[in-house]
Parts: sequence; C-alpha cells; structure tokens
Amino acid sequence: MGGLKMKKMILLLSLAVAAFAVYSCSKDAPEAPVAGIPITIEVGSPEFDEPGTKISPNGSNLKYKFDAGEYFHLYSFMNDGSITTDWGRFTTDAGGAWARFHGVMPADYAADTHGDQFRALFHPSEYLDMTWNSSQSRYELSYNIPSQQDGTGLKYCLFCNSNNPTFDPTVLGDNGNPKLVLQFRCFNCLCHLNLVGGDVRTIKVTVQHMIKNNYALVSSGDKKDIVFNVTGRALSGGGNKTVTISNNGEVLSGDIYFVTRQTNGNATNGYARLTFEFINGSGEVCTKHLNLATGTNPDGTASAYKNLSNYHKLTNFGTVDLTSATFVAP
Repeated sequence: MGGLKMKKMILLLSLAVAAFAVYSCSKDAPEAPVAGIPITIEVGSPEFDEPGTKISPNGSNLKYKFDAGEYFHLYSFMNDGSITTDWGRFTTDAGGAWARFHGVMPADYAADTHGDQFRALFHPSEYLDMTWNSSQSRYELSYNIPSQQDGTGLKYCLFCNSNNPTFDPTVLGDNGNPKLVLQFRCFNCLCHLNLVGGDVRTIKVTVQHMIKNNYALVSSGDKKDIVFNVTGRALSGGGNKTVTISNNGEVLSGDIYFVTRQTNGNATNGYARLTFEFINGSGEVCTKHLNLATGTNPDGTASAYKNLSNYHKLTNFGTVDLTSATFVAP
C-alpha cells in the first residue's frame, strides 16, 4: 500500500451580495432553505497522490472533478452531542476541478451556541445526514457503498474533512472575508489494479476472514448500511462480502478502481483473504486468491496482518496479466 496525500482544500467563505436563493440538487429532493448569511466556499479539487506511481488516466494524479449541481453538507457541533448545527448544502453551479459552492452561514453564529467543531461531508451520489448516536457517544452517518460498480471508483467515495478547524467570523483572511480551512480526505478504501488481457467483462472480489468471517466489503443492495463514525472517522457495517465490477458488458482493461470498507484481519478475526474472479465474454472464470497477511497458519492466524485501509490510502494490487491465463467454465 502506498500512502496517499490529499491536496489541502482551502475554503474561503465570502459574504455574498445577492439575496439568499434556494439551492437544489438533481440527485434528490430539494432541501428547505437554511436561515442565515449567504456565503460562497471556493473548493480545490480533491486529489490523491501516490508518490512515484502513475495511477490515473491522465498520467499523473487521480483527481475528482466536481459536476454542476453537486454539493457537500456542512455541520458544526460540540463533541459531547449537546449542540448540532446543520449549515445545509453548499452547492456548485458550474462544477470543475476547482469550484464555487454556495450556501449560508448562521447569522448569529458563535462557537458556544452553534458548536466549535466542523464536518464537511461529500459523496458524489447521495445526501449525507450526520446524527448523534447517544449509545455510542459519537456522531455517525449511514450511506451506501454499492455492491455493483463500474471500475471508475471515485463516484463511490466518501469525502470528509480530516482536520479540526476553528472558525471565528470576526477574524478575516487576507481578502478581508471570514475564512475556514478544511483538509478533505477519502474515508473508504479505494482499490486499484491494472488489468491486461483475458477478455474480462466482469470482476468479482470477495472477502473472507479466516476465523471470524462476519465482515462485509460493501452494502446490501441500495441499503444505507455502511456506518461512518464521524467523530473517529472509521467505517463499520455493510451487508455484502462481494463487490462486482462491470461496465455494460464492455471489456475491462487498464486501470480498474473499486471502493469498499476496510477489512479487519487480526488475531481474533484471522487474516483476510480476497478472492478475485475474472469472468470473460464466454462466462468462463479465472480465479486468483490474495492473502492480506504474511506467515499464514492453518488456524487462520498469521505472523503479520495487512488490511484494506479507509484512511486516505490507495490499495494498489499492481498489474494482473491474464493474457495466458486459463479460464474454466463455472
């Protein structure tokens, strides 16, 4: 695994001159307007960077490009759950690698009444709602990691700021406007392989933990059964051990990306094993196994455990060359 660095996203909050407008997104029903002062947040592109490795179609960095109508959701809160303030959506009208997001700041914002912690939550395809779980004493959100993916990866990712900024609207930045600095990172597992040959039309990746095999990789159907611990920034849940990658029957080749939650290989659960099924145009299968561990033992333990990580790291499986591989009928 190579460590990923997410480009720092400087969010400059500028007081808008125009009257407040209701912003909506085509991805779900319009949200009711939030009372407050209209502001604009300028956002740089979320960017992955694995030093020394060319991992993206553009030959340099894997970058997310915002589409018009996309939005992130901003909350301020107290860590003890006593205060939660929903700042609502910040929506981009034009999109792009760099984009302006429009929303509102509470007119009477103060840290002691609206919360002194901030979370900006972004998922390209769904609304994210942060709630307080009193039994766990933490903030959470539930969302979907699809079990059916197309190999592009980024559209299934969850982004959240990883730093804990302070915000004082009376303290202005260099441009004379209030400023909030957030650093976004990806908080699910982004996996990559480079596929060569084999006329592959479908890839299935299944996880098995060798002792306690009750951990999933992705969601069950359209359920929002993946839980993001907003306070601790970790994932749990899911209902499906298999992620299936296909793209309308087209040949899968070159860079393939897919998204999962983390695995949990350790002495209690046993090491995690991934089974890759490469299915060609005739429905024949080439199967490969990968143990996420070294020094594996018959009882399911190992000398050292490795895992898919959801902490802004790319799991790079390298090149899989199936040019001379044997495919058999299922």
